[in-house]
Amino acid sequence: MDGNSPENRDLLSSLGLTEDQQDSFFDHAPVVYSMRTQTKLGVGMIRLIDEKRLRHGIVEIEDPGNGIRLFGQYRAKTLDLAKNLGLSEVELFGAAIINLKLKEMLSRRGFEPRVEAIPDDLDEELKEELGHDGVMEILTKTFSVQEYLARQSPR
Repeated sequence: MDGNSPENRDLLSSLGLTEDQQDSFFDHAPVVYSMRTQTKLGVGMIRLIDEKRLRHGIVEIEDPGNGIRLFGQYRAKTLDLAKNLGLSEVELFGAAIINLKLKEMLSRRGFEPRVEAIPDDLDEELKEELGHDGVMEILTKTFSVQEYLARQSPR
């Protein structure tokens, strides 16, 4: 399937990426975008790393009571996009998670803590919320697209 297809653009649009941001994504540039939630816009980051890996993270959401549901939707859309692009891996991450229930669930499911640089593209207020000294804490996990597809197949 052509990576820059209408179907993939629809998936990216459903996440909240504008047409210009989609163009940047297909050029393998890191993209910070406004993520749709039920209450107010959040912040997501997505990047097509190379011909085998997609990296996608939730940097900020404020959607009380919906974090776990939102994460499930975001994971499914990301893995569908990776499948369409013919990728083998997806790295998902959440930054500065304050919902303890969500944090515990992700840890039980194999997400690991890591510290990384805060992207320059974020506004200054959000950078301050995320961390100090230019770094933020994230929980991250790499998924095999093949394993995801195997679980989706009817038995």
